[in-house]
Amino acid sequence: MADGMIVRYQERSPGGDADGAWCETGHSAYILSGRLRYEFPDHEVEIGPGDIVHIPAGHTHRHRPHVLGDEPVKYFITEFE
Repeated sequence: MADGMIVRYQERSPGGDADGAWCETGHSAYILSGRLRYEFPDHEVEIGPGDIVHIPAGHTHRHRPHVLGDEPVKYFITEFE
């Protein structure tokens, strides 16, 4: 595996969080439109347009994103290899 970072554009639709799987990948997200709530085991963080969130990798920082409202969320996400 190479060391580095991947930047991707993503869209997440309302109601698209059906699997409910926890993510342990480290990444940052920059929100263009819509609102997300990141659920962690002990707290939640809500972000919207113009917000950036950084989540370190690992089990301690596992999280699940959820779309808030009826608007799709459009964002850039980085993933660290």
